[in-house]
Amino acid sequence: MDNIEEAARALLDARIKSVRALVDARQNLTDLREQVAHAEREDARLYQAALRDGWSVDELKKLGLGESEKVARTRSKKGGPKRTAAAARPTTAAAPTPPSTPANPQAPGTPAPAAQAS
Repeated sequence: MDNIEEAARALLDARIKSVRALVDARQNLTDLREQVAHAEREDARLYQAALRDGWSVDELKKLGLGESEKVARTRSKKGGPKRTAAAARPTTAAAPTPPSTPANPQAPGTPAPAAQAS
């Protein structure tokens, strides 16, 4: 009877050992995926900071610093256009209003005079 128990225990120990190895490998994958996700977020944050600091997408590309994978994936999911340097820079002044011309003597936003009946 002791030999049977020892044989059964040896079989179970081998099975437990393989499951432990699998659990360790899965935990390692989870840890690495979290590290990659963190690194991608940091890369995307720094890429956007470079754009805000005045670098254009084309300039960064010429330096070998193309769009981060995370930014590209996010943009392609949203279907939005590529971000340009002009779009990246915040505007601080309102657009100037066009001056009055003889063809348009009214200031912008004022109603036109009613047409005269003959």
